Amino acid sequence: MQNIILLGGSNCVMVNGLQKGLKEGTNLYGGGDLEFHNLALGSTSAIQNLYELKRNSKLFLNAKLIVTESNINEMQHHFHPHQKLSYTLIYRYLNWFYNELYSLKKKILVLILPYQNDDYKTIDNMHKCLCMKFGFNLIDMQKFYEENELVEFGRRIDSEHQLARIMCELGRNILKNIDEYQMPKNLDFKNDNPVFKICTPKDMILLSGNLEEKLIQNSAFSEKTYKINNKVRLGFKDEFKDYCIVGIHTWNQDENIKLKNWTECCINYSSIILQNKTSKFSKEASLSNQFIEVQKAFLIDDESCIKINDEASDFSEFHRDVLTLNDNAKQIECCSLIAFFCAKNDGNFYEENIDFKAFALEHFELAKEYDFNHLIPNIKLYKEIIDEYCAFMDLAKLAPLQNEIKALKDKINITNSAKARIKNHLHYKLGQAMIKNSKSLFGYIRMPFVLSYIKDEHKKEQKAYKEALKANANLALPSLESYEDYKEALKIKEYLSYRLGEALVKAYKTWYKGGFVKFLFRDLIKINKEFKKKKNLKL
Repeated sequence: MQNIILLGGSNCVMVNGLQKGLKEGTNLYGGGDLEFHNLALGSTSAIQNLYELKRNSKLFLNAKLIVTESNINEMQHHFHPHQKLSYTLIYRYLNWFYNELYSLKKKILVLILPYQNDDYKTIDNMHKCLCMKFGFNLIDMQKFYEENELVEFGRRIDSEHQLARIMCELGRNILKNIDEYQMPKNLDFKNDNPVFKICTPKDMILLSGNLEEKLIQNSAFSEKTYKINNKVRLGFKDEFKDYCIVGIHTWNQDENIKLKNWTECCINYSSIILQNKTSKFSKEASLSNQFIEVQKAFLIDDESCIKINDEASDFSEFHRDVLTLNDNAKQIECCSLIAFFCAKNDGNFYEENIDFKAFALEHFELAKEYDFNHLIPNIKLYKEIIDEYCAFMDLAKLAPLQNEIKALKDKINITNSAKARIKNHLHYKLGQAMIKNSKSLFGYIRMPFVLSYIKDEHKKEQKAYKEALKANANLALPSLESYEDYKEALKIKEYLSYRLGEALVKAYKTWYKGGFVKFLFRDLIKINKEFKKKKNLKL
């Protein structure tokens, strides 16, 4: 029996997505000789892929194919306004991981998934460069989306995850063509990576307290955890001295907290202190199965220890899925620790200075035999079918909204009211639609289409007005200040609807700088908080 191994983030964890397709493909095309293993974990970079490779080393010895992806999460971590995982660390993790993959001498298939927010070229080029160096097979969906004008479609619903059905079909295609992939190049290669070790609390010295062991399981994961509370203090054995801690694996739970959504997982967190002779800093983890990078250089010495953080007002390093800065954030009393991932301080840590701006401009083109973009499903056809269906369905769904807009225009003479003029702003119209559609599940589903429709219609109205103005200058509207209700009209700009729409438009304009991330994790929270404080504000 040979193994099909999947490494990656949440795109690989989605139940009906890539992993489902690979499972189905294993059964359909494996002839009973293949077994599928999913080692992926959401919101993790290549350092987690490396961690899984090391702690499941026996699985990889008998691997028929290893499928890996991490570029989306690396971008999320790098561009996040608080985490800001550096290009230098991402480059280090990728070199470590690809070196270890090459050393296995197995067939490797790398997926570069499409990411339409922020600059993606630097990180994608890191992956491409290493694929070319080692002779790894590649599916570049980012390139495919750009060549087939699918970028907008890819980000229409969720820019971080592709539609599950598309990824499922891709998984089946990957297994259907399993005999076509190339083996890595035959290089004169010496793996100069550091020695890696995994250190569980059971491998450590119990300096105080009692170490409670607990098995945590769900439908996807099963992990042995160790409870670190305010009485437990752990030290490191001699075998781990001169190793750097590069990652921490935790899975916190709290029976007293009822989790309603993902935000509830992220605002409840544990905090531990890592301390050695020269430094002391904290690491936080939320209520989920998490593997988090340690960005600070932390070398284990004979005084190194860990304990629960009793002074959690300051945080040393942030993570996009641990919302310690949220107003409702709360520290739980203990940390359920699984393991530390450590790298010995005598290997290659890739600390050379690299011009990553220049790196982003380089062009990496794999040889034809390593390019497997032809396995990507016919997404262009899917888009055309979906668009045709939505064109018919949206007319029916949006008819009530169109009627409301028409009735408003008929009721209010826009040229005689500053209030009407401001209510005709795109900010106000988008905000009104967001509030209205947030009242039901169906509303949330149709919201992207509604907002897109309003934006397009507003653009058409503005274009028509400009064209009419060119033909007849007398159609120009007077300044807002000239209306009798001007002062009253200004108050509309403080309405919740106007503020929400204003923030959304800003996010559109700055999408390449992480505008939508800031909108979801900063602006929405801030606006809602202000609105709750000022109860006299209107919708």
